[in-house]
Amino acid sequence: MKSAIFAVLVACLVMSSCTKDQIKSYPEEDPLLEFLAVSGFSETTARIVNSGNYEFGITFTSKVNGMIKAIRIKIPDNATNIRVTFWDASNQEVIRTETVNNVSNGIDLVHDIQSLPIEMNKRYTITFNSDDWYIRKRVDDTPAMYPITVGNITIESYGSGTGRQQVFPTLTSTSYYAGDLFSFSNKLIKQH
Repeated sequence: MKSAIFAVLVACLVMSSCTKDQIKSYPEEDPLLEFLAVSGFSETTARIVNSGNYEFGITFTSKVNGMIKAIRIKIPDNATNIRVTFWDASNQEVIRTETVNNVSNGIDLVHDIQSLPIEMNKRYTITFNSDDWYIRKRVDDTPAMYPITVGNITIESYGSGTGRQQVFPTLTSTSYYAGDLFSFSNKLIKQH
């Protein structure tokens, strides 16, 4: 009986130490500025205001499982009710829609959201719809080379779609980035 209890205790200790080894927390990641620098799209910036609505965004994967906790948005005009959409990029289906209120001209706004789980190696797209944006390019107009990895996030492509409708962006470009929009996580959790 004592050996059976001992075996159960040893099994519990082994399982709890394995569980601790299987989960590792990473610091918050907000890859926008590094993405702009690595891509070269931080070299020139133009402000586009009241120029017709587009659905802009990036497709990305994460190297680890995690939670998106906030959205960063910046446009060159004042706006209310900016629609931000998270998509499953594989089937182009909406995962979640968020509305960001009271965006001020040229001010970086971080909008907290209810945690959105992201799975390692799953393709996601995040978009926003606006008639105001920054267009960012390289000085020599050469294209960026995708994918671009920043920390645990790999940006696969940039895309857009025309109009006010909530449509998956199918027009891609490697010669510029129109935004600024990014999501970032409070913690990314690596599970073995």
